Amino acid sequence: MRCSPRDFLSFALLLSTGVAFGQAPASTSTEVVPTPVTVDREALTLRAPDAYRIPLVLRAQRRVAVASQMSGVISDVFAEPGKRLSTQVEVARIDAQERQLELEQAQALMRLAQAQQAAASSAEQAIAKERTAAAQSALKLAELRLAATQVRTPFDGIVTRVFVQPGMYVDAGDSIVELVDPSMLTAVIPVERNSVKVGDELTLQVENGVASGQIQAIIPATPDMEPLRDLFVSLAAAQVTINNAGGQWAAGQSIISTMIPRHPIAEIPNRAVLNSEGGERKVQVLREGFVRDLPIQLLGQVGETHVFVSARFQPDDELIAASSEPLVDGSWLRAKLNTPAGTAPGTNPSGAPTPRPVQPPTSNF
Repeated sequence: MRCSPRDFLSFALLLSTGVAFGQAPASTSTEVVPTPVTVDREALTLRAPDAYRIPLVLRAQRRVAVASQMSGVISDVFAEPGKRLSTQVEVARIDAQERQLELEQAQALMRLAQAQQAAASSAEQAIAKERTAAAQSALKLAELRLAATQVRTPFDGIVTRVFVQPGMYVDAGDSIVELVDPSMLTAVIPVERNSVKVGDELTLQVENGVASGQIQAIIPATPDMEPLRDLFVSLAAAQVTINNAGGQWAAGQSIISTMIPRHPIAEIPNRAVLNSEGGERKVQVLREGFVRDLPIQLLGQVGETHVFVSARFQPDDELIAASSEPLVDGSWLRAKLNTPAGTAPGTNPSGAPTPRPVQPPTSNF
């Protein structure tokens, strides 16, 4: 929906130079000469950002729940959350008494089969040999089952969760610990399909730092990203990998995306977007009679003339779409009809003091 209504009004521009913000001049005898300026104002239709807030986090590319291969009672747990482990380190043990007895039985049967084969006649050698082979297979199976009572890590990594404790009964396939490999991290972030491609290098803001990543795949937007289609025409998702061999980042850290608005959203004309002295984009609004500069987050384009932006808008703000003169942040605007020449802020045409305007918030908008 395009912002409306739209007003072209002439104002008297009273710069804050020599006049304290929100106060009357030190001496009412000093004549303040207003500068006439024509301002194109537009009402703002604001959208709350809540519906577009999507949690984006770094995840380990290799992340597994190490599971039990057999059912039984946990006798020991050796892993702790946050502990870095090498490959094939034991993290837990299942009670092995029954498996130990099975192994001893298989060993005895193996010895018996070998003795019988040694004492067998030439005619019985073929049968004795097969009996020995069967005993050998049973022994290997018993050894394998005993080894399965020891739950081990499949690769070098960090334990992030422990799901069991001694005395718990687990079934085959139950998770024992969660293990992640932090050397390679990945994230799925929203992108505009036509602006990126596989293999592109991206800079991601990870909390208070910046990480470099590479796009491995362009995939359909995930279900939680679908609300962003209100703001972007060609929405997709990118799977990005980050080489973390140096350990600078950690799985679970938050990613800040330029496509996810953090403040109220409005559709504004392109001509209202200005450049600040620092090179950032901004808009100007009229707030309780004062011009305020608001840094903006550019979102999706709406046709050729309008764009969605996110900024610290307030409900009663009016967008300054254009003006005949440059406007300085903090300037005081009053309609020309109601501001005769020589009238200063804080006085009415008769010279009597008027109530001070409410001072806008002093945050760095």
